[in-house]
Amino acid sequence: MEDFDKYFDKDEYPELNRLFFLPLRESGNMAADPSGWTDTHSNVDEYNLFTPEIQKYYSDFYSQLNPIKNKLLPLFSKWDDISLVPENITLCHSATVGSAITLAFLISKGIRNIIFETPNYFASHYQAETFGLNIIRIPTFLEQQFELKISEEIIKKYTPCAVFLTQPRTALGINQNENSLFKLSQILGDKNFIIIDEATEQFFPSKLNSFNFSKYENVIKIRSIFKGMGVNGVRLAYIVHHEKYRIQIAEEMEVMQGALDIHSLKLSIEVASDIPRFQHLLSVANSQVTGLRKKAQSRIVGTNHELSQITNGYIGSIAIKLINENRRMEFVKYCAEMRMPVIIGSSMGFARHKGIEFIRLNYFSREQHILDGIEIMASFT
Repeated sequence: MEDFDKYFDKDEYPELNRLFFLPLRESGNMAADPSGWTDTHSNVDEYNLFTPEIQKYYSDFYSQLNPIKNKLLPLFSKWDDISLVPENITLCHSATVGSAITLAFLISKGIRNIIFETPNYFASHYQAETFGLNIIRIPTFLEQQFELKISEEIIKKYTPCAVFLTQPRTALGINQNENSLFKLSQILGDKNFIIIDEATEQFFPSKLNSFNFSKYENVIKIRSIFKGMGVNGVRLAYIVHHEKYRIQIAEEMEVMQGALDIHSLKLSIEVASDIPRFQHLLSVANSQVTGLRKKAQSRIVGTNHELSQITNGYIGSIAIKLINENRRMEFVKYCAEMRMPVIIGSSMGFARHKGIEFIRLNYFSREQHILDGIEIMASFT
């Protein structure tokens, strides 16, 4: 069996950030911040969402939040084009918390092996590492359009296991191949799970609405209500699962999070009451992202750098062709000198590519951060 670890570099973000970028962030002295998350803007902000009053303790344990969940279910059902009941949903603070709850649930089911696609969401990876799970990362490569190939041999070796995916694929902004998912589910059988983190999904109905627990009981999805809109101050997400898992998932939820924020619950109810408006808000956000990506593409014309083809979600990347891989650290230092913090490929779970460094692009960053940042990167010679 091939050793996949050899394809990946250590995540150097904490060290590189401390050495080069933290002073820029702390002082606010940045020329651009194309990878960042602290100075963002979503066109959805223009729709004047409300802020409700503070109320009592709310936890999605037993059936105590069913009156609230019943108000959200029409939206959730329409989004996934499936009829959902309260037992199919576990509410959580965020997709990241949902990931931790799901991993804890998997452990309760005897799962110790987690197979990650790459690139992968860093938090889920480090959560799995913290829980002491055996992590297998499957390398994917630019020259193969990042096609994910998980063989039957790998599944057999690591059964029981869970395959952890993102939709849209993180740091790429492309949708999962549905035919590949159906084939994967057949290989996995009923002893293994597929976890799909759909935190940044912007399609309505969701792109993978036909791939769900009603056909494959061991498919679990994690969805954020507002993250795809770029509205991250509202803290509510949910886990979609077969009803037979509800009690166990809720038990892990109680350990991982406790109560929910009533402001976020009430705002979610308000938004869920007008499904066409919710759908429109997602389309506004998607148009903002894809429009900015087109502008960004114009800034690298004539270079050999390459932007990921982002069509869904808002996290993409740019492949910087360094020609000589020994210039990688020189490039990082150049970004620091140009007062531009960046997040590099190893922090996003990219497999090593000879002569290429991947840089994270958050398309909800202000336009100036993206466009100026790309010009700075493209000017590296």
